[in-house]
Amino acid sequence: MKMKNKNSIKWQIFQYLIGFCLLLLMVLWLFQTVFLDIFYKSIKLRETEKIAAAYAELINNDNWDKIYDSVAKRGDISVEVWSPGLGSVLITPVANRDNDLPRAALNDNRRFAPLLRSSIPRSQFSDAEKYALLAEAESKGGKLSKPYSDYDALNSSQMEFIVYAIRLSNENKEPRLLLVSSFILPVNATVETLRAQLGHISVIMLILSIFIAWLISRKVSKPIILLNEQAKKLGKGDYEAIFPAKEYKEISELADTLDHSARELAKTDNLRKELIANVSHDLRTPLTLIAGYSEMIRDLPDENKPENMQVIIDESRRLVSLVNNLLDLSKLQSGTVKMDFVKFDLTAETQGIIHRFSRLCDQEGYTITFAPEKNVRVYADLERITQVIYNFLINAITFTGADKQVTVRQSIEGGRVKLEVADTGQGIAPEAKKDIWERYYKGNEVHKRSAVGNGLGLYIVKSILDQHPQILYGVESEPGRGSIFWFSTPVIPE
Repeated sequence: MKMKNKNSIKWQIFQYLIGFCLLLLMVLWLFQTVFLDIFYKSIKLRETEKIAAAYAELINNDNWDKIYDSVAKRGDISVEVWSPGLGSVLITPVANRDNDLPRAALNDNRRFAPLLRSSIPRSQFSDAEKYALLAEAESKGGKLSKPYSDYDALNSSQMEFIVYAIRLSNENKEPRLLLVSSFILPVNATVETLRAQLGHISVIMLILSIFIAWLISRKVSKPIILLNEQAKKLGKGDYEAIFPAKEYKEISELADTLDHSARELAKTDNLRKELIANVSHDLRTPLTLIAGYSEMIRDLPDENKPENMQVIIDESRRLVSLVNNLLDLSKLQSGTVKMDFVKFDLTAETQGIIHRFSRLCDQEGYTITFAPEKNVRVYADLERITQVIYNFLINAITFTGADKQVTVRQSIEGGRVKLEVADTGQGIAPEAKKDIWERYYKGNEVHKRSAVGNGLGLYIVKSILDQHPQILYGVESEPGRGSIFWFSTPVIPE
């Protein structure tokens, strides 16, 4: 069923790239506006935890100067050290060395008491809140972080801050509480600024993404479109179609595959045409002879001679041979041929086939020589191996030289028997060796009526031997020195 309304690959790539850009913009908007406050507070909390841990270490080591300098530089934190019995020491961003604030460590009551008489700003927490923070910190292992808010009367606004509480210990084991308050700055103005910027950025990115998506989709889809156009030509029978390879690996491999397919289709088409021509010739000649001799015998009673009848019989057998080859080819291509492996005497079967060729040898002067040293048994499909030997002999007789000599040799080596069928013909050109096993292939030699050649024999041989995993086969040939077709298979030990 033909599918309609399919989008082109160019449009698909364009849509995916635009969708990816829109997704990025959406994520950017969410993180820079909706989730900005959440991220800011989370980062602020982690930063406050690190600062509180550092200040606790400085207090334990009497490094108050570093605490004063750090708080004065930052401007967004306050540090308070509180004891239930002695009160608080508070360091805020406005404190500096000129305020005469204490610079002693909170380690014992005698050193802590004078600190309380210093001029210090007001703490953000009441004593009750500090008691509660101390108790909660002790219940959670000595550390606690909490968000707080306070009203700023000067600016008439609500202030938010994060407090991180750490319970300190001294040599008198009196509880001390370090409170580090980090002010959370309002992000509303920042969000509005980011929104305005993101609006402009979104428009610019959208325009750029449309252009880039169009450019990429065009560049990626162009070679595929070209391949598709050439493939359509190939589908219409134009085997000269050229598939240009591009820089993309997959497209280059596809182009190579289509090029190979075009060459193979062209070769198959040429072989098919040759087959039609050859089969037409092989059918027309015997049919013409059969019809002619039959009419002659019918119209001329004196011509009813054995030799004339023999012509009709021989031509009929040629037709049977051709039809059988065509049927074998059809079976092999359809995969319906099943191998029936049995043990048999290869030497005896070869001698029997040569004996059946004796009549042809007697009539037309061919000599087939076969002198095996001993009989050998093999394991294969008897009927199909017989067909292989028969086709090898037909091929040798068809293309042997003027001496009409065909030699069959049997040799045993390394537990394998090798059967060779050699002729004395013109041989095979090196570039043609790979083609002789293809279906419909026929050499350019003069067609001989003594043994019908239709370009199927060696292809049938190849198909049969390929279904015998243990069998090796090949051809040895040089121009002007004849050809040797062979196969070898393991010998069954006696």
